Amino acid sequence: MRLTMRNHKSYTYRASLIRVDNNCAIGDIVDKLGKYEDICDDPEKLKKMMQEKGIPEQ
Repeated sequence: MRLTMRNHKSYTYRASLIRVDNNCAIGDIVDKLGKYEDICDDPEKLKKMMQEKGIPEQ
């Protein structure tokens, strides 16, 4: 389950605090969490990044 969603036509993310209302958290921490969630959703992208960084698979 994702905690973040991408802002429309942007490279930033938001984390909804209240689903009924439009209140949400934004900022660097939420952007980093959103990027992390994107990587975890795509295992092939994660493998490619690990190979580029020289990180051995476990």
